[in-house]
Amino acid sequence: WLVSPCLSSFFKAETNRFIGPLSRWQTTINFPNQLKKKYDDLVDFNRRVTRERGAALRARFKILEQEEQALLDRKVDLDRKRSLKLRTLRSTDTFEKFKILQKDLSEQRAQLVYLEEQRKRVQQVAEVARKMRESERDRGRVVDEIKALVEAETPIYRRFQSIFNSYCQRILNHDAVFYFRVNSNNNFDYEIGLSLPGKTGVASSLSDGTSYKKLICALFDLALLKVYENAPFFHFVYHDGVMEGLDNRKKRELLALIRETIGDRNIQYIMTLIKSDLPRDDEDQAIEFSDEEIVLRLHDEGSEGRLFKMAEF
Repeated sequence: WLVSPCLSSFFKAETNRFIGPLSRWQTTINFPNQLKKKYDDLVDFNRRVTRERGAALRARFKILEQEEQALLDRKVDLDRKRSLKLRTLRSTDTFEKFKILQKDLSEQRAQLVYLEEQRKRVQQVAEVARKMRESERDRGRVVDEIKALVEAETPIYRRFQSIFNSYCQRILNHDAVFYFRVNSNNNFDYEIGLSLPGKTGVASSLSDGTSYKKLICALFDLALLKVYENAPFFHFVYHDGVMEGLDNRKKRELLALIRETIGDRNIQYIMTLIKSDLPRDDEDQAIEFSDEEIVLRLHDEGSEGRLFKMAEF
């Protein structure tokens, strides 16, 4: 029989497996069915090897094709540059050479200017990064100072709390809630409102309403002006519609508090309200302001009742 080297090795291995070591003096007979089965396995093995080698060769062929195309493109570019250089070297026209060299110099100068701009931008980015680091350090120092100020109560802060609390007790029959804190973003923040009865420092939902919130803000302004009435600070405040939506008792109490606060004439208070929001006495009569307290009356009966006394437009 004519047997290929692979088939010969295959038969030799199969024969050794069936016969075994010669020292044991054993023999094995190989039947045709067994040989046929082993030969089919070899054919299948050769087919699989051929497919794998074909796939690997096709993949390698594609890679080589891409490399060849890249080299061809590079060769074309280099040939073009070589042609230009040779034309310049072989040309006898000095002016043409000068123009070509001048164009090349202009391109190089443009590239140099571009690189210089890029370098300046890199320097600017580095400078901004340095300033950001310095700002972060300054911010951390300021946050520490704010936290220290919040923890250390000053006499002015305690006096303000006392006055503001007395105003809320007088007008709203509730203790005031007011304290500073540093929030999760390390920013300065504060809480203002009314506390629950019997729970000092616990804010209630009363201060969430529009009327009460507006009244609490007005009391806050009055207490702040009272604390700084003899200091270089703002000595005036303006409230628009502060009595709107309040019951009559609170209107009268607020008006009395305002008159007491500005009684020593260190504070100027400006209030605007419509006639229906005026406080009323026990006989349900509107409590009118004196002529000295009224600065301006506005109405729709002519230009004299307008703010700037001008005609309609």
